[in-house]
Order: sequence, then C-alpha cells, then structure tokens
Amino acid sequence: MEDSLSGNILSNVTITFGSQLKNTDFFGLTSFSLPAGLRAVDYKKTNFQSISSELQIESDTIIVASLLQTHAKVKFRLKNDLVTVNNALVILANDSLFTNQVGTCTFGSVLIGSTSNYRAEKENYFPVPGTLTVNADTTIDLQLAKSVANIEFLVSADSGIIRNAIVILNKDSLLLSKEGQAKFYNIPINQNYLVQIFGDNTYDYSNSFWLANDTTIQATLITTGTEQLVLSGDFKVYPNPANAHLTIESSKSNIDMIEMYDIRGTRIIFREFESAQHLVKLDLNCSPGIYLLKITSGNNIKSLKVIVK
Repeated sequence: MEDSLSGNILSNVTITFGSQLKNTDFFGLTSFSLPAGLRAVDYKKTNFQSISSELQIESDTIIVASLLQTHAKVKFRLKNDLVTVNNALVILANDSLFTNQVGTCTFGSVLIGSTSNYRAEKENYFPVPGTLTVNADTTIDLQLAKSVANIEFLVSADSGIIRNAIVILNKDSLLLSKEGQAKFYNIPINQNYLVQIFGDNTYDYSNSFWLANDTTIQATLITTGTEQLVLSGDFKVYPNPANAHLTIESSKSNIDMIEMYDIRGTRIIFREFESAQHLVKLDLNCSPGIYLLKITSGNNIKSLKVIVK
C-alpha cells in the first residue's frame, strides 16, 4: 500500500479481502490465503479515501494499491529558546488543543488543501498568530517569547543597617528582607517602572527604569539615624508608628485624595475630597504591619511608609 501523491508506503491500512481482515505492517505489506475466484476487497485508513473493488484471483498475486490522502495531521512544537512550553493553548481554525509535557500537540484530521488561521498562547507569553495551508502531514515549530520578567532588588546602606524598609514597584510592594533583598515575579516587560524604597532610618529612594528582561537592581540608601516622620516640606504624617488613628497635615498644599495599601498592594483605605483639605484624620481598622500611604495633591502623588502597631 502506498500514498497516491507522495508514493510513501502506508502502514496500518485495514484491508478486507473476502471474509478476511488484516492491517498492513510497517513496510505497507500484508498477505492473504484465498481460494481462486472473484473476491471483493476494501481498503480503509484514517485520513485517506476508502476504496472498494473486486478482483479475479487465479494464482499467487501481488497487488499494489494506492490511497488518496484527504486529511492530514498537523503537529505544533512550542519552545521558549531551547525550553519546551507545555500547557499552552493552540487554536487551529475552530479546534483547540493544549501542548503536552514536551511542548507538542497534534491535530489529527485537518482537511487537505484547507487554509486556516492558528494562534498559540499562554499566560506570561506573547501570543503567536499565523496562517497555514495544509497539503500533507505537517509540523510547525513556534518560538514563544515571555511577556514578563523577574526583578530582584539588592539594597544596602551607606552605613549601619536598614530598619523596616519597604520596596514599592509602581503599585506593588514588598518588605525588604534582612539580607537586603526583594524580588518581584512576572512583571510585564517593555514598560517603564518607578521604584521607591522607604526605611525608618534612611532617606527616601526613588528611581525609574525600563524593563526588557530579568533584571537585578542594586541600590544604596543613605541613612539618617532617625525615624522619618515628615513626608515632604508640605506634608506631615503622625503618629508613625500609629495605633488606631493617623493624621495627615498639610501646611501649604491641598489634600485631594488619600489611599492606603498593604504590602501585597491591596488598597484598604480610599478617601477622595470634593473640597480642599489641609488636615485629615484616618481611623485605622487594620492589622499591625507596614503600609504604604499615598497622598494626592493636584497632579502630584506623595508616598510614605506607615507602621501600624
């Protein structure tokens, strides 16, 4: 048995010859022992056109038959550089599959001659679209690029140690470890980020950077030797550490909005004022810990680490 277009041998063709049924082997061969006479024969294989005919058998005979392929297998192989990407969704026309542990999936019956759009996607990767015209069994190799990166901060002080420091990356925040480390995972790339670091005994640190891939950022804080209570020249926040209440006082600027976030970045307090405020008192109904207080005044946003006992 062979493919009528390519001439390749066909294994696993089901042949019914008279009352006998057999499958071709790896070499496309099988044999039957039949009495002479007119015999009906049927050829069937998945994704190929079936054939039925009658043969007059008079003596030992070799029959060469060809089948026309009607549908093909389309295999997708997904990698990120040399690493396979498993559990990715691959959509081909109206069908979809997930890649296995070795980063592959196979659509078993795609119409020969058809043209279809495909798309490979997975969380934290950029999607890969394309168009495919199927003329035979096909393997498609795709490279998926990660859409996120990890950022590690290594923070030290010019002298002494850093007390109760918090690292804020845009709206996300982490406590600095005793070793001066903080690591943010799966951060979207190709964006500009603002990092702020606040410590009880250090001056505020602020910097911006463009994230393109996994990055390590080293920062050195300048120690003050005293705990900072003043956020900027126009604002004062007290008491800090706080218990049940917190006061925000402005000597010059208006206070338009107050937000407070926990170290996971969840907003727990939000107050927006229709008229200008210069003194705001907050009731703190939250667990002891370190929080980020954001004060909006016009187009300016000021940030401060607040400790709740």
